[in-house]
Amino acid sequence: MELQQILQEVTRYEALPEDIEGDAEGWLRLRFGITDFSAFTINVLGWQAEDLVASPEELAIALPDYNEVLTPTYAVPDPNGSWMMLVQVLSPGTELNNAGAEDSKSTGWHASPQSKFERLLKETKVYTGLLCNGTELRLVYAPLGESSGHLTFPVQAMCEVSERLILGAMEMLLCVERLFNVPTDRRLPAILDKKP
Repeated sequence: MELQQILQEVTRYEALPEDIEGDAEGWLRLRFGITDFSAFTINVLGWQAEDLVASPEELAIALPDYNEVLTPTYAVPDPNGSWMMLVQVLSPGTELNNAGAEDSKSTGWHASPQSKFERLLKETKVYTGLLCNGTELRLVYAPLGESSGHLTFPVQAMCEVSERLILGAMEMLLCVERLFNVPTDRRLPAILDKKP
């Protein structure tokens, strides 16, 4: 089965009635979103189940001034024994750049999920991460002392035939080979760390 078909199978869900306003016939349209991050990494990216470690305590960062603790949903172990990447899975549809997106859960620091994730990456010194809200998968690079950057992959677009290039780019950066199997200097963290 080709990669786009696999992605469609793993991310398919039926649209809710409020998602199909204006559809006089009432037909349900299929939409795509990541509802099971682990299944997505295994089936689409070729990772193994042990490549995602759920919420390691050592990576929790307390922010006492804000009465908040930043914790990744998952961490991806580096074959060398440290952590390669952190993953934050948010509630479906949470706006990644909206400071009010998680206000109901936040007790002190009213920053966007993107800002909080960048802080988590910098504080843990694991500078590469994935931020996922179901509809978007964002690769984030937040090195200490430098500007952060990110690349967002919209799930719906990757499931459309006309947007296969986006899917190809995501696979090239996040597949099992790029993260775990190629020589160390050609793995994603090394590519991101490379200075011009």
